[in-house]
Amino acid sequence: MKIKFHITVAIFALFLVITSCKGKEKETINSNTSNETVIKKETVDAPFFYVTLTAKFSKWDKLHMYYLSEQSDEYSGERKIEKEVIPNGGFQEIKFELKEIVYPYNIRLDLGTNKEQPPVLIEECVLHYGNETFKIKGKDLNKYFHFNKGVEVNSDSLTFTLKTFKRGKIDIYDPFIRGNQALNKVLETKL
Repeated sequence: MKIKFHITVAIFALFLVITSCKGKEKETINSNTSNETVIKKETVDAPFFYVTLTAKFSKWDKLHMYYLSEQSDEYSGERKIEKEVIPNGGFQEIKFELKEIVYPYNIRLDLGTNKEQPPVLIEECVLHYGNETFKIKGKDLNKYFHFNKGVEVNSDSLTFTLKTFKRGKIDIYDPFIRGNQALNKVLETKL
């Protein structure tokens, strides 16, 4: 009986220590000279993984982030986060947050369901986990993601045309980008 009491007290004390360690301090750890990516250290309240996409959408849309928790997984609706985008005339941050302590092996961003969406501007994609961030500029997305046939990169490398394409004999609208080996390496070593 005494052992259970001591274990309960120890767990409660640990919980108090963890929840009281909150702060607002930011510190740059590494900055790539090409401004391609920036890794920052920040003190945060939760250890959850999340992605922030800074983009400009002209029309209403619905975006999804799928994630794999293991290498052998397949993307499925069980591991999907959905976000509605309401245009505001400028860039906005779209945050895909895992609400549980899961660290993804890979991610896939579905860039919309609205077939009438004009070209989209993507300024950056930032991966966050605990105190670490990894920033990917919009022009460098192709270095970290595979683009399917529904995503066409325009000449400025920041504007993306989302389009219908054929899968077999069927026209489908499913524009998405999926992490490649470079992103896998970031997920394994940088965050």
